[in-house]
Amino acid sequence: MAKRADSGTWTAVTGIIDPGEQPADAAAREVLEETGIVAVPERLAMVHVTDPVVYDNGDQTQYLDLVLRFAWQSGVPCPADGENTAADWFPLDDLPPMSDDMYKRIAVAVSDEPAAQYIFSPQSTGDACGARHPGTGVDSLTSQCEGRP
Repeated sequence: MAKRADSGTWTAVTGIIDPGEQPADAAAREVLEETGIVAVPERLAMVHVTDPVVYDNGDQTQYLDLVLRFAWQSGVPCPADGENTAADWFPLDDLPPMSDDMYKRIAVAVSDEPAAQYIFSPQSTGDACGARHPGTGVDSLTSQCEGRP
């Protein structure tokens, strides 16, 4: 876990993929940069879109978020890059206060479920061939499904 310098909150390690970087490489790099820990990805645990983010300058964005489970290889946690003021291990039954989103990420990462969770929004319903999707405006057949009953 890392304690963010900007907000003072504890979080799982997060970061953004650099152009041309593979997601697992980016995640391993972020773990090393932010905590001084060398770790290797074991599995993809969850795929979802973050809540909207509004930056101090007014920029607004959302991110495709990939939650990966890692295995420790070496190192002692430390705030390695200046983005954090602390880094440490915590027992799962004694995690520091953090957002519900971070608790969810940790829960899916440490679960024994082999498959990743894919989070669907409440309005996404229908089938792959374009059956009506309430709230999306999709109501026609796609070309690969022509003639499908």
